[in-house]
Amino acid sequence: MIQLRCGNSGRLANRMFRYMYLRLLQDRLGPSTLTGYDMPAWNLCSPPADLPGRVLRLPHGMKHDPAEIAYRLNQGIYDSLDFGGYVQRLEYYPDWLRCAGFFPALPAPDAQLRGAGHITVHVRAADITVRPHPFYGPVSPGFLEQVVAATGLTPVIVGQIEKDRYSAEIRRRFAGCIFLPPRSEAEDFAFLRSSTNIVLSASTFCWMAAWLSEPIRKGIESPESDVIR
Repeated sequence: MIQLRCGNSGRLANRMFRYMYLRLLQDRLGPSTLTGYDMPAWNLCSPPADLPGRVLRLPHGMKHDPAEIAYRLNQGIYDSLDFGGYVQRLEYYPDWLRCAGFFPALPAPDAQLRGAGHITVHVRAADITVRPHPFYGPVSPGFLEQVVAATGLTPVIVGQIEKDRYSAEIRRRFAGCIFLPPRSEAEDFAFLRSSTNIVLSASTFCWMAAWLSEPIRKGIESPESDVIR
């Protein structure tokens, strides 16, 4: 029995990507087990198990070939896999419906603010405001204003509105708009995922919620769609 252990580093969306990747990897393997994941919102919790034999350790990295990993495990070159990579590549997830099924939609609050007349603006602040990478920073408030103006929809601001200059600028530019109070990670994810219109921030969390969103997917696939890409 091949054993896979899912690394639990990173925030929610990183853990979701890793879980999806390993679940789909199991399709390429013989009998296997998966442990180490921790996403209580979906009752997906399994303590990490000790790994037997020769362990293929992939603790980080952004690109991993599932066919190559499966070959090494199926051929007995390795007996188990300890995986902690960051696998944010759409090529790994061709079956959207199956991936969405791994994470059933959670009850979402404020239904009246998620419909066609509103647009959810996700704010990523906190650690990203210090620009940990020269190409990785918060979305320009001016861009958010332009998107909202182009749609003519009522903005609903959700996310990391904190006591920093970026958050203060968001509050100034969107004064009089709807700001949702701080809530749990699961509640924010459910709100984003069930929103009809979303402005993405520089956030894997927000991207994942929008990618899993059935309302967004239906809008993109509709011939009458006016989605701003």
